[in-house]
Amino acid sequence: MPNPAIPYIKWDKLRLIYRIKALEAYVRSLEKAFRPPVNAEPAVVYMDKEKEELIKQLLRDRLLEEMGKLLGELKEENQNLHGQLEEAKKAEEVLRKPKKDSKTSSQPPSQDNKAKVTKSSGWGAKPGHQGFSYQPLPWDKVLVVPLSTCPHTGADLSQQPVVDYITHQVVSIECKRVVTNYELEVRFSPAYGGMVSAAPPNGGRHYDNSVRSLATYLNTVHHIPQGRCRQILQDLFSIAPSKGTVNNILIRPPQLSKAIHQSLIHRLRLSPVVGADETGYRVKGEGWYLWCFQSPDYSLFTFADTRASSVVDDILGKVFKGVLVSDFYAGYSPANISKQKCNAHLIRDLKYVILAEPKSAAFARDVITMLLDAKKLADNDQREDKWVKQAKARLKKLIEKKLPEKQEEAIKIQNRLKKHKEEILLFLENPAVPFTNNATERAIRPVVVHRKVIQCFRTEHGAQAFATWYSLIDTFRKQGINVFEALKGIFDGIIPQLNFPQLE
Repeated sequence: MPNPAIPYIKWDKLRLIYRIKALEAYVRSLEKAFRPPVNAEPAVVYMDKEKEELIKQLLRDRLLEEMGKLLGELKEENQNLHGQLEEAKKAEEVLRKPKKDSKTSSQPPSQDNKAKVTKSSGWGAKPGHQGFSYQPLPWDKVLVVPLSTCPHTGADLSQQPVVDYITHQVVSIECKRVVTNYELEVRFSPAYGGMVSAAPPNGGRHYDNSVRSLATYLNTVHHIPQGRCRQILQDLFSIAPSKGTVNNILIRPPQLSKAIHQSLIHRLRLSPVVGADETGYRVKGEGWYLWCFQSPDYSLFTFADTRASSVVDDILGKVFKGVLVSDFYAGYSPANISKQKCNAHLIRDLKYVILAEPKSAAFARDVITMLLDAKKLADNDQREDKWVKQAKARLKKLIEKKLPEKQEEAIKIQNRLKKHKEEILLFLENPAVPFTNNATERAIRPVVVHRKVIQCFRTEHGAQAFATWYSLIDTFRKQGINVFEALKGIFDGIIPQLNFPQLE
């Protein structure tokens, strides 16, 4: 094979020169071998002609052989050059297409190339944002601040009556450690035949449920690693639980939390609409997936070592008769239930078609306009049959529209619309079905942050424990329940007052 660093034409000339020199040396060796002796008799002159013909024949055969080899090598190199040219054309085509970002694909915004934003130095909320101010809290004690002199003139006001009071609150917190020594009585038991002691409270553990719930709250809700949880407990309360103690607190949820987690599965199966999404995780050094199933009232997280549709079937089962809202991943398609696909994903992909394939820009704009018009009808609660039929007719027309050749992105979108044509406009028929799956993506975003902090789970047990805890935490948030108080109640064996609106 030729050296790719040498240009093709230069290499070809050098190769021919080397071949010619080799042939000349071969001819000289043949002439030397068949040259007649100096004292040869004239009677054998005819043998010289035979030798000359033989040399010419051998020379022609060798030339043909060498030319055949050279031609084969040239053909092979020509094929390689054609392959490199095709790769270069493909690479050039890829470079011509604009890069995808969070507005034209499912790429997270953190990977976008963001321009520098100048921050305003003014106080208060930004234009278009709601402002917030201090809201008074229930007070624990009241202190009176006396006024004896005028703050402006310095005049004596001690003889003036108090006209009114202006309330100003100051909030403080107390980080206080409370250590209780339990004196366990020791008595002699004649029946036992030895000394016995009273059973230690708190199951023999040195840290009660307040410490356990705080460690769980810090790690699961605020994604603080175990080492930093120990440091916070040390700095605020001067207690130093071991690594094993904190780890056992987090990976061994009480039976009550596991029971609530199992009940969430049944509640989701009875919900009219459920959103689903998944994200990758490292568990036991392998690639696993954290699945999220959520409704307006509940959230359920679970780990699985597969991304197959079997996970959807296991969670929702045959009982679920509602609508599953998801992206266009094929793992959600085999489920034998009604589905609504996320139109936000679809619109982002259509925006990329406008940038990457100008010939199909009109088609992409028409699809976006159709979707936004349908959303406007749903927002205005205009769900009459005539509007639904009109929207479906527009969708069908766009599916059947002939697109220019070599418009890969646009054809991919059109095939997607054709495959999921019954799952694009379901939100227009059912008021409970959302236009997008953004609620599920917001629910799964904190566990992605947790993944960035801890990187992985070393055991399946620890991963499932986190999924159990976070299912409860996100459900508490949706129902307006104080998360820390609910966690402490679970450790104390108290069931949080969850609402079950679908059962009312």
